[in-house]
Amino acid sequence: MPKPAWEDLDQFLDVDDFAFPAVVHLQGGGQVFLPVIFDAPYVEGDLGDANVRDDFKPRATCKHSLVSAVRRGDTITITFPEGARTFDILTAPQSTGTGIAEIIMARQ
Repeated sequence: MPKPAWEDLDQFLDVDDFAFPAVVHLQGGGQVFLPVIFDAPYVEGDLGDANVRDDFKPRATCKHSLVSAVRRGDTITITFPEGARTFDILTAPQSTGTGIAEIIMARQ
């Protein structure tokens, strides 16, 4: 039986649907091309009495297997419909344990 569409990361991260094309510029000179889903939280999310999210840094969600060489200090350029923007990568990609990783960024 084939996997449901939502379990196929390539389909989920298709640039014809939700994702944007991006390129990570590695400090050592290489590049990694990948599709990402961009999120820029801007409103404090109240998660209960003691759980308030105060991390408003933009992030890129991507396939974990594509970002093994990405490190803090690299940059990522994401191509949006209105043009490309470059961000500094603040942490190594954080795995969700589902084949997906989050890259925490800061606007340049």
